[in-house]
Amino acid sequence: MRTLDFYIKKAMEKQGLKSRRQLCIVLGTSHNAINAYDRGSFPSDDTMLKLAELAGIDAMTALTDLHIMRSNGPARNIYIKMAQTLERAAHFVVMFIAFLLISSSGHAAQNVNKVTDYDNASQMPKYILSHNYAPL
Repeated sequence: MRTLDFYIKKAMEKQGLKSRRQLCIVLGTSHNAINAYDRGSFPSDDTMLKLAELAGIDAMTALTDLHIMRSNGPARNIYIKMAQTLERAAHFVVMFIAFLLISSSGHAAQNVNKVTDYDNASQMPKYILSHNYAPL
């Protein structure tokens, strides 16, 4: 699980901020707010969304992490399971998209080979001639 300190450091790094005071200005919070986070206080949902955006982290992930940080007992375990489910779903989507890209690029390569295997246009099958391929 990502901690609030992780979000703060990541946001500062991504935004090129040198101090927590600069982060407070960008977030629109007081410097005392960041100090309170160090002592165990938590940001509002809206502040967490801003922090996640600055850190380059998905909003749903950030809010789930925030609720895990805030919770204890049975609710905490449910939020952890929700976060794990979101991560698995995201991994599945990335793998599915990668599969689609790989398989479609293979088809494109086959079509290019079909076009380049002919010496002149008269030897090409009609389905190749019917598409507007750019000259190689």
